[in-house]
Amino acid sequence: MHSNSNYEEMSSEETYWNIGYESAYQSSDGGNGMNLSKEFETHHHFIRGLTNIEAFVEKALTKSYPAFKMLTMQSGEQRFKSFESLSKNFLAVHGYFNAATPDYDYSANVELFIRCFSSMGLAEKAFTDPLSPVGGDDHPKLQYELFNELIEFIRTEGKKPKYKSQVAMKKYKPIRRVRSTEQYFEKLFDKYGRLLILRIDLGYRKDYAQHVTLEQTKADLKHFLDNKRCNMSLFKNWVGYIWKLEWAQDKLYHWHFIAIYNGNKVQNDIHWAFQLGEYWKNVITKGNGGYFNCNSRKEWYYELGIGKISRTDLVKRGVLMRKVVGYLAKSDQFLLARSLRNCHCFDKGNAPEKSNAGRPRKLLAVNQASLENEILPVSLA
Repeated sequence: MHSNSNYEEMSSEETYWNIGYESAYQSSDGGNGMNLSKEFETHHHFIRGLTNIEAFVEKALTKSYPAFKMLTMQSGEQRFKSFESLSKNFLAVHGYFNAATPDYDYSANVELFIRCFSSMGLAEKAFTDPLSPVGGDDHPKLQYELFNELIEFIRTEGKKPKYKSQVAMKKYKPIRRVRSTEQYFEKLFDKYGRLLILRIDLGYRKDYAQHVTLEQTKADLKHFLDNKRCNMSLFKNWVGYIWKLEWAQDKLYHWHFIAIYNGNKVQNDIHWAFQLGEYWKNVITKGNGGYFNCNSRKEWYYELGIGKISRTDLVKRGVLMRKVVGYLAKSDQFLLARSLRNCHCFDKGNAPEKSNAGRPRKLLAVNQASLENEILPVSLA
């Protein structure tokens, strides 16, 4: 089957935006309100730092000019020139480096920056005034010259096989995930025609989450999925699922979950997402869980890829793949907790057997031009 995946349309900036703002939702206690806590502000600052590193390295690798240059005019006068796209990072570069905590694996660009910054021993050097001396006998030069050297070092390292291999490896897994999931949805739409898509974040109460181990949260999800056979009123028309395991400094272990119901038999996605969340909270975790019902906040989306989706609604199916599934598949290309480095973090249900009845279904063919460069200000996926 040919795959027509569009996940790469989600830019690195948009992916970081999603990672940063998902902490704004009160998934730790089951509420549906904004969580503008100190932990959220800290996490948002952390993600903003990674976004800035990503943009800085991308600009360094794609341009050939320095951040600053001292020009000698015909009169012999010297004039100092700055190139804003790079020089604007001068004062903030130490903050970028300090933002990257050892809890995570990062994107190829962020890891390239950390490696170059560390190798040059810049953590103890000052970047406060481009025309001031660096200080110390080992650096008898001006700060802008050292900053230019950092940029050149990033460019040099960015041409090496190690970096290029890292970029390719980090892209491979998300591509494979999206292609496989697109085929999964194709078979579900082929069989049922309409699907009800529920997006729920499953986690734990804040006071309890710090005690939850990786083994426990895996056991909780297994219990949740195995109980489909024991609660037919809730799971009778359930036809599939997708899950993504994540760890974050503010929420610790939690699951991004997509539940899929037969849209011909089930209505009211908000109600069913609420029922699943309550089941996780009160039954599976015995009152220690929390959840966020994304379907109850559809007004926060510019584009909607959850709720009732018809087989023939190619635009909505495109948003489902690019925004909802695409984010889940791609996020750990940019940020992956080291505790999950060797862990199976993404999976889906079994696809239904292909039916020979009825007319053949057309593969998903989203109008790419109409979906390009769209960025959600807030996404829950």
